[in-house]
Amino acid sequence: MDSDRLYKELITTCFVEFVRLFMPLSYEQMDTDTMEFLDKETFTDISVGERHEVDIVVKVKVRGKDSFFLIHVENQSTAESAFAERMFRYFAKLYGKHHMPIYPVAVLSWEKPRRAEPDTFRVEFPDLQVVEFRYRVIQLNRMDWRDYLHSDNPVAAALMTRMNVAPRERPRVKLEALKNIAIRSLDPAKTEVLSYFVDANLPLDIAGQQEFEARLEAEGMREKEAIMDMTTSWELRGRERGLAEGRAKGRQEGRQEGRQEGRQEGRQEGRQEGRQALAEAVVMFLRRQVGPLTDARDERVQSLSLEDLQELSRALLDFQSMDDLDAWLTRR
Repeated sequence: MDSDRLYKELITTCFVEFVRLFMPLSYEQMDTDTMEFLDKETFTDISVGERHEVDIVVKVKVRGKDSFFLIHVENQSTAESAFAERMFRYFAKLYGKHHMPIYPVAVLSWEKPRRAEPDTFRVEFPDLQVVEFRYRVIQLNRMDWRDYLHSDNPVAAALMTRMNVAPRERPRVKLEALKNIAIRSLDPAKTEVLSYFVDANLPLDIAGQQEFEARLEAEGMREKEAIMDMTTSWELRGRERGLAEGRAKGRQEGRQEGRQEGRQEGRQEGRQEGRQALAEAVVMFLRRQVGPLTDARDERVQSLSLEDLQELSRALLDFQSMDDLDAWLTRR
């Protein structure tokens, strides 16, 4: 999943928490039961013949009043000299279409440069200031993750990973972010989006992964189990998504070749590669869940069909011992 889609999914899924974290006064004004996401707010730039789609626009009612306002959130993953002007143009288009107050927000998520970015677009003459448009800037690479370490807001935990994190701090920040998410009673959809965001934005090298696992082992049993359950669940689902994408790609390549043989081979190859990848992932998580596998158990799992592997990937989350695995395999 690309960076823009990651941020859009995070902010859309956890929009109330996002507003509470960065715009607390607006959060107090919101009637959150009335939120409406406006899809596909697209504008055409006639001067260059390009179409631009606004990232996130939410219509919400003012608490206790019969009026509404919009919140526009734009994620920007690379520095752009004309970004302030683009924010103004989005504002003008949205205001012209909806005729209601708009709160514009820019999430600047690139790693470098770290210079302070503008939050204002101006049009002025020596004797007249025509426009002074301002928007909220959330520039992650200039924020200190320590300031959000003990926040009760899960969005803070996720976005910590894109703040000013030194290389040596990456294992600790990743663990703290996942722990913050895991110990909260969030619905499964939010938990998956948040934890996937953390992992995608803070990958670790071998040494960093070893430090992460050592820190995880030192955690209390409740925290450790919550993190392991959470990461096991979404990593396996990620494997399944990857498998589906690989099979779809194989089918598409087969169609492009225009031969039935090509389609069949593409499907079979994609299915086999995906089955093997899922088998390896299941074995890895079984080792975490119930301990090292004997060669016989390893071979038995590796030989399972794709459908059985998918079922085992869900069932293993409830395993408490090797006996649970053996009982499951016996039923196959």
